[in-house]
Order: sequence, then C-alpha cells, then structure tokens
Amino acid sequence: MGTQEGDWDVVQRSSEAMPNVAVPAFGVHPWFAHRAENGWIERLRLRLASHPAALLGEIGLDKAARTPETRRCEYEAQQEVFAAQLALAAELRRPVSVHCVRSVGKLFGMMEAGAAAAGLPPAIALHSYGSSPDWIPRYLALPTELYVGFSYAINGRENQREKLLENIAVVPDDRLLLESDLECPLDIEEHLRAMCAIFAEAKGWSLEETAERTWANAERFVAAGGGGGVDAGRSATDCG
Repeated sequence: MGTQEGDWDVVQRSSEAMPNVAVPAFGVHPWFAHRAENGWIERLRLRLASHPAALLGEIGLDKAARTPETRRCEYEAQQEVFAAQLALAAELRRPVSVHCVRSVGKLFGMMEAGAAAAGLPPAIALHSYGSSPDWIPRYLALPTELYVGFSYAINGRENQREKLLENIAVVPDDRLLLESDLECPLDIEEHLRAMCAIFAEAKGWSLEETAERTWANAERFVAAGGGGGVDAGRSATDCG
C-alpha cells in the first residue's frame, strides 16, 4: 500500500511480482500530504487507470502527526489531499483505505461533504480503528460499504484491549476486517493469528469461522469497485 508518490513504483513492482498474493494500492498518506508536488493528483489518476484492480490508499487525516521538515502538523495540507483523493476514488469507483488519528469528527464531516457533492467511493475501510465505538454507527450510515479494520500492532496492546472489544462488538459481522498494519512481512502471520483469536473471543466464533468470515469480508471490500478480488489461496486475510 502506497504512502507517497515516491513509493508507487515499489508498490507496483511488488504486486506484479506476487499477482496472486498482493493487491496494489496507490495514494498519499496524511503523514506525507505536505510533500505532494504539482500534478500529483493527475499522476495518481494515471497510475490507477493503468491498474484497474488497484485500491486507493492509504489516505486520511492525522492530527497527531508532526512532519520532520516543519515540526508541526500540516493539517490543512492533509485535508486538501484527502478531499482530492476521496473525490478521485468516487469518480473511478475504487475502494479506499483510510487512516484516522484524532480526527474522527473532521473525517466524518469531510465524508458527509463528499457524499453530498460527488458521492463516496464504493467501499471505505477505516483501518486500525481506534476511536470511540459511538462513531461507528454514524460511519456505517454513510452511503457506501463501510468496513472497519483492526490490527494487533495498533489495537492489540493491553491498554487498548477494553476499547478494542467495545469497537468489535459494534461492527456488523460482515463489515469486520482483519489487518496486520505492518511494514515488514516477517511477523504478519503471527499478528494476524493473534488478532484472529481476539475476534473469535469477542464474536463467539471458532478460529476457523473467524478466518473464513474476515476473508469473505476482505474479498468483498477489495472487489467493491468491480476490479476483482484476491486469490483464495492466500493464507490469511489482510487489508492493512
């Protein structure tokens, strides 16, 4: 999954090297929104056009982020870049993966505005969701297929466990996503299994049922734009 224009080529090469395992996603992460150069949105459009099955992401808002260049949160740039990508995903009918930190209200407001203007993408995944469970029903009411993902790396910490279980309980069974949210593939299996066990406990499912349900959810999310799903031979569900 891309985070800035400079890594889109790496994402493309990786997905081409593992076509039955990796689904590419191209986008500009809020941490790097201030680095977006003139013409970036058109170059993103061209990249997505050349990859019909690609997702758009990772995009979003992060009020806690401080850039190394300015040592402050470039929140205005984040909002501009997010709005442009949300509209592009709606236009091209691409699912999006959304990062949100200390911005749950602002993000919701921008999605409402997007829905009223050009519409929303066919599917949106709130990834490694860590905000209040009270917001989840409001997001689910938006005119899109709204999924909520959780990862062991971010949500599995002991001090986050109570909130995690509360959030899982609010998410409908068919909108729950299992994520890794890791940069290195070495620990992905371990992290997915750990979060799978938490899901199973919270939902009262067996591990096998949990894997099957979250796999089916991930396939629907990825295929929501009509670009195709993921290979059923993959060993675990991971939309992070």
